[in-house]
Amino acid sequence: MYATIFVMRKKTTLKEVGEMLTHVVKHMATKEDVREIVKKELKPIETRLAAVEGKVSGIDRRLDAEAMRRDDEKIPARVATIEKKVFGASQAPIRR
Repeated sequence: MYATIFVMRKKTTLKEVGEMLTHVVKHMATKEDVREIVKKELKPIETRLAAVEGKVSGIDRRLDAEAMRRDDEKIPARVATIEKKVFGASQAPIRR
């Protein structure tokens, strides 16, 4: 046997709807409120991000300089190899 339970729902009046809307509007954050909160919350993150960007730039410059130095060290050997193929021997003076 199935028992059906009927729940009597109270009908919401226009006055109550108006009161609810008034409450929501009174306590609701505006665009400006949200913008101000977001700006305040993001400020420390922006500061930390700028610091990280500075560190990354420094590392990048150091790696570039190191790569250039390594390439510069390879150039004499590469030139000597090309000279041997073209001239049969390296034209570079012997270092002592």
